[in-house]
Amino acid sequence: MREPLRQKDVRHVLLLVSAVVFGLSAYANLSYFFLGNPKALALFPPFIEGYNQNHNAHLGAEYFFIAQALAAGKGFSNPFQVETGPTAWMPPLYCYFLALLLLFSSSKFVVGSVVVFCKNLVLIAVGMMLYVVAKKTTRKIKPLWVIAIYCAFLANYFRWFFQITHDEWVLLLIVSAFFYPGAILSETAVSVRQACLWGCFGGVAMLASPIAGCTWFVLTLYGALRHWALKNFFISAALCVVICLPWVLRNYLVFDSFILVKSNFYFDLYTSNYETENGIHKEAQVLQQHPVWTVPKGHNREYATKGEAAFMAMYKNKFLQALSENPRKYFRNVKNRL
Repeated sequence: MREPLRQKDVRHVLLLVSAVVFGLSAYANLSYFFLGNPKALALFPPFIEGYNQNHNAHLGAEYFFIAQALAAGKGFSNPFQVETGPTAWMPPLYCYFLALLLLFSSSKFVVGSVVVFCKNLVLIAVGMMLYVVAKKTTRKIKPLWVIAIYCAFLANYFRWFFQITHDEWVLLLIVSAFFYPGAILSETAVSVRQACLWGCFGGVAMLASPIAGCTWFVLTLYGALRHWALKNFFISAALCVVICLPWVLRNYLVFDSFILVKSNFYFDLYTSNYETENGIHKEAQVLQQHPVWTVPKGHNREYATKGEAAFMAMYKNKFLQALSENPRKYFRNVKNRL
């Protein structure tokens, strides 16, 4: 028989996971006190003397630059640090979250600290979710072993969870939040009220990431085919559309094209598959060619002079031409990433 879920055990695991997460976070950010000491930086991952890998002031680069424009009253614009006008380069959710923080404080240090704290809370919540699920479902493995595996997972992805403030924690939160309602969809029929809540959640997920939106759609379709009345499926889909519609209409009015979540779809397709050897981006490649670093230096003149719509059209043509000439490389690189 499975052991009952006792509050005392939950409190102990909560303290353990919190200690691990906040401990690793504090360790990572201690590097800021040693920036003037190259030898001491070897004490922090990746353990190279004189090399600081802590980028917790990064704040998602384009995300943060757009948030600065929003907070300054310039609208959803300027993703590359310079005045380049309206954009749909990034999904809007994280941009608006950062903009809200900027309204309370213009200090990048304060905003970064809040994001690090929020990320730590998400990591703790995910660990607790794994423990509760393991406690309720597993028989052959102790739930604490699941926590040990989770801690190893955090250590393995130390850079992404503790040394950079991109959108990975937002996506982790959304994917984890899919778990409980996703389990309901697979097991039972869904009421109208649940369908409404699920549809609203889908709209938020879509505005956070195209992949999160696709995950929501697959789960919704699975639930509709398995249990839902067709009416409930349309309720969820309609509410998701209603939430996303203002963003899609804004993009159509600004760019005269249909952009569901973000505009850099073809840029990512081309650079990931035809400007890399095996489909796997290396950080040096990203830094060398990405507009967020090249546009402020006067490179990528196509984006700065022609604007985002023309820039995206150029990459769409480049990708389609490369795909027609060398489809084998595209599918090989997709396989490599999988």
